[in-house]
Amino acid sequence: MPTILVLAGCTADVAPAEPTSSHSTVPSPSESGVAPDLWAEHGGGTFRGGGEPNAAGELPQASFVGRALGTVRTVLVPFGDGRTCAMKATYADARAAVLPRAGEPWEAVGVVVDVELPEVEGRYLLCAVRGEAYEDAVAVEFEVDRTPPRLAARADIERREDGAVVVRPRLDPPEISTVRFAWGRAGELDCADLDAMRDSFLAPLTIDPTDLPAVYCIYGLDAAGNRGAVTSLELPAD
Repeated sequence: MPTILVLAGCTADVAPAEPTSSHSTVPSPSESGVAPDLWAEHGGGTFRGGGEPNAAGELPQASFVGRALGTVRTVLVPFGDGRTCAMKATYADARAAVLPRAGEPWEAVGVVVDVELPEVEGRYLLCAVRGEAYEDAVAVEFEVDRTPPRLAARADIERREDGAVVVRPRLDPPEISTVRFAWGRAGELDCADLDAMRDSFLAPLTIDPTDLPAVYCIYGLDAAGNRGAVTSLELPAD
């Protein structure tokens, strides 16, 4: 699911956010042209917990920018409506980081904060505040998903007139967001060897008749990076 950055003020109406990356949105400057006190350039998303990367290789992080120089404090809390992030007591054990310099919402100048996620499935908010401006605190959403895909990875097999075989891996989001594969001569490739697998960019794989019979191994990853079972496809010579 996409990451949401929420203004934590209890009563303020928030204008629609403008996305700045594939995983986050940030509050827009107000109609008066004044930028928010603190905003996120990017961050959040779905992960397996701890500091493990997701299927895209991204780490659980968030990057913050302040309207002025200062210190940003962050703390991870269970998912809620955002009001927790506006409370001073929430930041009693918060981690602090120095905002490198003031910036505008379109500038990539923020400080990157690493997030150690629990290894417990659920949704969480990374609360962030600059100085004591609790009414302007923001929150970046993270989700922990530790359940492997329920669907097996699949691929379409096409045999051309010249005897070559074309293999097209398939995605089944959200269960399978990306796939990894390997192929080789029948009897020479062990599908249990995950180190032999490489990322697929969904470009068709063409196997010449001289390389048949062969075996094609594939497994899927969900967005969090959980791995599904390996599927083995036998590709005969004719």
